[in-house]
Amino acid sequence: MFRLYETAQSSAQSVGFVKALRAQFKHKSLLVWDSTVRHNSRVVRKYLDSTRGAIQMALLPVYART
Repeated sequence: MFRLYETAQSSAQSVGFVKALRAQFKHKSLLVWDSTVRHNSRVVRKYLDSTRGAIQMALLPVYART
């Protein structure tokens, strides 16, 4: 699943993406993201914590960005 944004993505949009991902895939998921602030924000981490492990996040190292 992916989404394209014309402008910089916000933390709220990241949470919206994860919610859509969770709605589409009912099994446990591992989300692999780069380490940008919008992916690793308090808002995103709080939402992921609320899923009680249904969605876990692995962040790529900063130098792994393309």
